[in-house]
Amino acid sequence: MLSFVCLEKDLLKQIALGDEVAFTSLFNSYRNKIYSIAFELTESSAVAEEIVQDVFLKIWTKRASMGEITHFQAYLFTTGPGVFISCGQ
Repeated sequence: MLSFVCLEKDLLKQIALGDEVAFTSLFNSYRNKIYSIAFELTESSAVAEEIVQDVFLKIWTKRASMGEITHFQAYLFTTGPGVFISCGQ
């Protein structure tokens, strides 16, 4: 677990610098989890896919601040609800 946390912090620092490979790695680590939660809440694969895209688009557009995040899962699941709400409207 500790090594994943360290790796994740390194990925976030690289993402803050605009590293697309690091972003892809982070995306691949979390997309299924976000999709599963979104699908469970919406019961729609299309909406769940849209939510995954919106969450990661938000992360990419705010990438400059990613290096400051110490608990990415907490950040992710505070970012996610706003996306869930906007997609549900």
